[in-house]
Amino acid sequence: MKIEAISESERETALNFIAPFENECVNLEHEILHGAENCYAIKNESTEKDLQNMPRNSICGVFCFRNRRTIFHCLPFTKYKTALDKILCQETQAAFYEFFADEKPFCINGEVTGSLFLKNIFRNKKNPVHAKITNEYFLMQKTFSQEKSAEANSSLSAGENQSRIFLASPCDEEKLFPLERAYQFEEVIPPNFNVSEKLLRDGFRLNLQSQRIFYLQIEDEPVAKAAITACGKNYALLGGVYTLPEFRMKGFATILIQHILLVLASEKKSASLYVKKNKSAVVEMYKKTGFENATEYRLIYF
Repeated sequence: MKIEAISESERETALNFIAPFENECVNLEHEILHGAENCYAIKNESTEKDLQNMPRNSICGVFCFRNRRTIFHCLPFTKYKTALDKILCQETQAAFYEFFADEKPFCINGEVTGSLFLKNIFRNKKNPVHAKITNEYFLMQKTFSQEKSAEANSSLSAGENQSRIFLASPCDEEKLFPLERAYQFEEVIPPNFNVSEKLLRDGFRLNLQSQRIFYLQIEDEPVAKAAITACGKNYALLGGVYTLPEFRMKGFATILIQHILLVLASEKKSASLYVKKNKSAVVEMYKKTGFENATEYRLIYF
C-alpha cells in the first residue's frame, strides 16, 4: 500500500470513493471539495493474489491531516465487512507507520472503527503517541425531505418574549464571542487543556468567515447558537450547538436546528451531526427533529 497526496486530477475519484460514506465524513469531503492541502489517498500497489480483485492503484481509503493537527478519515476497510477488509487493515499499517513516523496529531475525528484504527497506529509506531482523551459520540443523520413549514421565517415566539434567528457575520464577533467561549469550555476543550483567550478568539473569527453560524436572540441578547460547520455534495454537518444554561429547557436549540434544517432543505442537503453518547436528553431532542442514529463516532485527543 502507498499513501499519496490527492492531485487535482484525482479529486473527483476521491470524492466518488467517499460518496457511499458521505454522512459520516462530511468534514473530509468539505476539505477535498475546497481544495485543501494535506488530503491523501491510500492506494493498492500490490500484485499479491489476495488483492487480485482490487485493481492496482485503486483507492481503499482517504484522509485529511488538516493543519498537520486534525485527522478526518474515510477508512471503510476498518469495519471488517468483507474478507478483504482484514487484509487491507494489515496491508495499510506499514504505510501509516511510515507516513506518520514523525507526526503527532492533536485530534482524530471520525467514524469509530477508523478512529480506533488510527489510534492504534499512533500507539504502536516506533515513537509511540498515546491518546489522552477519547470522547464517544453517536453520529446522527436526517435525510433531505421536501417538507416546508411556516417556521421558515426567522421570527418565533418564546413565551412572553420575542425571539429572532440571525445568520452571523464577522461584525457579530464581539456580541457572540461570550456565547462561543462558554460553548468551547463546556463542550469542546478537554479537561486540563490550556487554551488562551486569543486562540479561542482567533478560532472563532475564522469560523465566522468559513461557517454559517446562526444565533437566536431574545431582545438584544444572543442566548443560543448552532452552525453549519462543513458541507459536502449531499450532506452538511451541524455543530457548535449551545444554549446558555439559564435559557435551557425552553426549546431554543430545537428552534435553531429546525431553522437550519429548512435552510438545508432549500439546498437539497441532508444533515449529519454528532452528539455525546452520555447526553440522552440531547439525543432525544435530535430524534424529535427527525434525526436517527447512523453509527458511532469518536474524537480522540493526544
